[in-house]
Amino acid sequence: NNNPAPATDTATSPSIIVIMDEAYADINTLNPEFGDTLFYRTLHKNTVKGLALSSVYGGGTANSEYEFLTGNSMAFFNQGTSVYQQYIKAPVYSMATYLKGLGYETIATHPFHRQGWSRETVWPFLGFEQTTFLEDYPQANKIRDYVSDQEMFEYIIKKFKQKKKPLFLYGVTMQNHSGYIIDSTSQSLQVPLRQYPGHPDAELYKGLVRESDKALRYLIHYFEQVNEKIIIVFYGDHFPGLSKDFYRELHGKDFTTLRERQKLYKVPFFIWTNYESKSADIPLTSLNYLSNYVYKVAGIELPAYNKFLKDVQEQIPAMNSWGFYSTAHHKFLNYNYADGKEKEKLTEYKMLQYNSIFDKNRNKLFF
Repeated sequence: NNNPAPATDTATSPSIIVIMDEAYADINTLNPEFGDTLFYRTLHKNTVKGLALSSVYGGGTANSEYEFLTGNSMAFFNQGTSVYQQYIKAPVYSMATYLKGLGYETIATHPFHRQGWSRETVWPFLGFEQTTFLEDYPQANKIRDYVSDQEMFEYIIKKFKQKKKPLFLYGVTMQNHSGYIIDSTSQSLQVPLRQYPGHPDAELYKGLVRESDKALRYLIHYFEQVNEKIIIVFYGDHFPGLSKDFYRELHGKDFTTLRERQKLYKVPFFIWTNYESKSADIPLTSLNYLSNYVYKVAGIELPAYNKFLKDVQEQIPAMNSWGFYSTAHHKFLNYNYADGKEKEKLTEYKMLQYNSIFDKNRNKLFF
């Protein structure tokens, strides 16, 4: 046998279940008086959790997916770009590719149409051996017209039970998708917001997130009882597109400065294990860096590109399509104002990212 054994022994490797929850945001970050304690805040043991900058608001889910799975950043694309639909036409490097190489089974699932964001063609290019969509779900438990998070999490558990080796499963939910319109199917979900009357969309959204939290409790409770190592990674893709007036009222002012605007791009995340692991609270990171936290918790050696990302993150702890947090200047900056070491790092990152997407000759060390 000439094949060197992989650095990670998959027999003892934890299965990794990642859930990107549609429009799951912590609106309390705009104003604690909103008065919702989301489930992720109650997790303390064996949990790394915090807020991460997303590059999209109100929509554009696939770009949050792309940042998480590849470690690339939307900062280096034009506003309005959909990387999935415009640029992924052949196999590309991602977490799924790397974990598949370590002996993981790789599955991506989304309880909606396979054509959405071209996922049915893009996911296999990203290294997912199996992809499942709406027709693979029983569709027995819907909220509004969408498969509920509860049904999806039950489906994920079923997939977990069927696995032959450690599983890397990436799931994108649908339950909380926009179109927060009160009608006969959604009325019962409304949670009255007494301090902020006149915003039925926000009342419906609050009810939807409560349902997500119930489903999350169920999922965590299930895996607490499982006898093998599991990591659950959960994050929101973007803030919900609720009425601008509601956000302004909640926040008490307009979102005019970059610092203010970034508040609408901070999404919650957590990485939880059903075994002893170090807990940490991360005040702010960004979705392009999240995979590093996952590998660390899993005890998996960082791929070369992630080692590079770790260096970038030391200089630039959080970044998205709008700007980055500058440690040198102690504030958010637009990319045009980057200078010194931060500018050097960003330029290096941009070049490597370009190489991973557009160059015929990809850097073999990284991709």
